[in-house]
Amino acid sequence: MKRFLRTLSFITLVFFSFSLINVFANQKEYWAYSKSTTEGTAFFVDDSGEKTVYCYNHDYNQPGSSHSDSDNKTYYTREESYLNTDDELMDKYGKEVKERIAAVLAYGYPVNSLNLMTQCGVNEDEARYITQQLVWDICNGSDAPYNYGYGKYEYYDKLLELSKTKKFEQGNLSLIGDFKFIERGNQYSTDKLSTKGNAGSLTITNLPDNMIIKDWNTDQILNDKPIQVGKEFYIESSEKPNPDLKLKINYNYQDVKFYFYKYSRGGIKVKPDKPYQSLIRAELEDKINEKSYEISIDGNFVPSDDSGSVILTKKDSQNGHVLKGAVFNLQNQQGEDIRTNLITNENGEIVLNNLAPGDYQFVETKAPEGYELDKTPVKFTIVVGQKEAIKIEKVNIATPGSVILTKKDSQNGHVLKGAVFNLQNQQGEDIRTNLITNENGEIVLNNLAPGDYQFVETKAPEGYELDKTPVKFTIVVGQKEAIKIEKVNDPNQVELKISKVDKENAKPLEGAEFEIFSINDIKNPLKFSFSNLYQKYEFNNQGDSTLKANSSDSSFTINKLGYGDYILKEIKAPNGYKLGKDIYIHLDKNNSYYKIGSDGERINLNKDESLDLYNINVENEKGIVLPETGGNGFIFQRNIAILILGISFILIINLLINKKRRFN
Repeated sequence: MKRFLRTLSFITLVFFSFSLINVFANQKEYWAYSKSTTEGTAFFVDDSGEKTVYCYNHDYNQPGSSHSDSDNKTYYTREESYLNTDDELMDKYGKEVKERIAAVLAYGYPVNSLNLMTQCGVNEDEARYITQQLVWDICNGSDAPYNYGYGKYEYYDKLLELSKTKKFEQGNLSLIGDFKFIERGNQYSTDKLSTKGNAGSLTITNLPDNMIIKDWNTDQILNDKPIQVGKEFYIESSEKPNPDLKLKINYNYQDVKFYFYKYSRGGIKVKPDKPYQSLIRAELEDKINEKSYEISIDGNFVPSDDSGSVILTKKDSQNGHVLKGAVFNLQNQQGEDIRTNLITNENGEIVLNNLAPGDYQFVETKAPEGYELDKTPVKFTIVVGQKEAIKIEKVNIATPGSVILTKKDSQNGHVLKGAVFNLQNQQGEDIRTNLITNENGEIVLNNLAPGDYQFVETKAPEGYELDKTPVKFTIVVGQKEAIKIEKVNDPNQVELKISKVDKENAKPLEGAEFEIFSINDIKNPLKFSFSNLYQKYEFNNQGDSTLKANSSDSSFTINKLGYGDYILKEIKAPNGYKLGKDIYIHLDKNNSYYKIGSDGERINLNKDESLDLYNINVENEKGIVLPETGGNGFIFQRNIAILILGISFILIINLLINKKRRFN
């Protein structure tokens, strides 16, 4: 038992060890390094490109140089949700320091939410250096203002003040300055105002006509323009403001995302007794958020509850079916993106809440699969006091498809030009008319909207029977290739009766056999099967090519022989008769005839209207029959004549030789 438990413990330990290895192996590592700048050493991490990072403790080991070889590179793992995570290492310096560092990163380099770099006239290297210095100073408790009032020192002091006055909160906008109108001559105006919050802009949506917003430094008029967070401005009024005035403010902003990096492995410790520094960086999220605020004449600046909602529904332009997968951006009235990558759900809807009063528009950036993109803006307005969501629709036209109709001969598959069709919808209404098959027997149609269609033949090719049976097909959404369909036509057909008669007395002759060839294929005879029911030969590609005259009147009938040109060959003559010459037959609607031999005279074919058939009498001349074989007598006579001539020639030669011998 003890042996079993020891074995089980060992297996468990091995399994647990492999599990730990797997967990750590799956945690992605990031290479961090240091580089020299015009303002000293700066720190970076390779995280989807080179990103600026900041160290916490100046006394700890820093990431190695960017020139370190692969064995000495310093690697870190990454943690997100910096502000909302209770982590011993993240919280080492306390919650207040953590929040102050978040504010420094939000307003410092490179996020620059309040555009302090421009206000203080510092470049990137200077802003990076001051941001890092302030992080170190806050961590070791040595942060204090320079009070020089210019350049890098002013930048440091403003960042320091922002980190002290109010902790950083995502999406919180606050007003800096006294929103109070002071009478100045015949005007009323405020003192300098600005805002503090995430990177973004604000718009006053209900500014009275008698008021003007101006840039504090340039007096540029900012009415109906987004005012960047941190920008200094004032408001001027030509009349004394109503004490009940409340301005509505629409605030568009981007959240700041923080990344915390913990040392993982590698590097060369310059300070062997010290650990490696932890790293942190911040960047703006792509998503644009929106909040509404209200400011009253007494300076009360609070979030507004006047927001509204909108529901956009995406539909098919033809059938009204809802469409998922369409992608839109939401823009303000200036055409600036507020929200991006909004995707219609299973119900074809995008639902947005908490929209401040104002004018908006949806702009499509990607159409649903199989539909055409339509960038025409869909405009709407959120009004104060809106109770229900605004409902708007946007339709898409499906990407058109194509069809190829090919017209063919039902018997030989040859393509047929000259057939005329109409294209109809599923209700049988003509959409396109007088469509004619080309040299390749085709009708090609493009730009057909998804739906059900049918081709209906209105005129058959010359020599063929009209067939009005609809040829149906469907164009589907997202069709990539043309639909290919076929329509066959039967040639116009007649019945042809061949009668075998004696040339001298026109009496029927039994025993003749024939084959018939299309003029287009004189090597392969047509094949038939004999219908005992109708006593006629019918086309059958699996049948026999031999056509035999019957015993009653020495004739045979071919049923449904199409218009065209044929050669009738006699392959066996009646006993005692010569083989007849080939008969060339031409059949068409208006002028049918035949010729005995290719160079014979045309003989018009007369149609027996009562039986709806053409008659041809094939005449034979008598010959001498060789009884032993039943062969043709003409051939026997020719052979006898040749034999007699040969014997005569031999006798004459022999006679001349004998005369010569006597003479000698």
